[in-house]
Amino acid sequence: MNHLIREVSIDDAEELREYAIRLFAERLPGIYERPIPTLAEELQFIRAHTDDPRSTMLLATVDGRIAGLLGFLACQLPQQQHVGALGVSVDQRYRGRGLGGALITALFEWAPRNGITRVELEAFAVNPRALALYERLGFEREGRRTGAVIIDGEPVDVILLARILKEPS
Repeated sequence: MNHLIREVSIDDAEELREYAIRLFAERLPGIYERPIPTLAEELQFIRAHTDDPRSTMLLATVDGRIAGLLGFLACQLPQQQHVGALGVSVDQRYRGRGLGGALITALFEWAPRNGITRVELEAFAVNPRALALYERLGFEREGRRTGAVIIDGEPVDVILLARILKEPS
């Protein structure tokens, strides 16, 4: 499978909206439920990741179509200018083929060049595949938010993970 990883552009808004519709329809136990975004909301989502040079949104495309997405938002407090949080998803048809790892690896290359040396994320405890991927990529568990989300009426823990990156030489 040939894939390309690139930064998002405003021109991707409609296709990103379609991607979100497919993803949210799955009601995956490892992601937060959200309402279907309007095109205006999708544009706002893109701008939130592109207006700050320390934030980014990366797309994995296969045959020119979006197959995966990584959003990274830098912290805004002065003491946390080197920190940001990521969220990643992969289209159902492409899961288990390395796209999630490729997106995160691309972020690891991008981040230090843009002043980011600590990458954080949260994962639902009921998503062992995601947790295994993150740990394989060097993330360490730093904490647990017990019962932080409710899925199908049941409390689920959220695992806090982070990875420290080297500053560019």
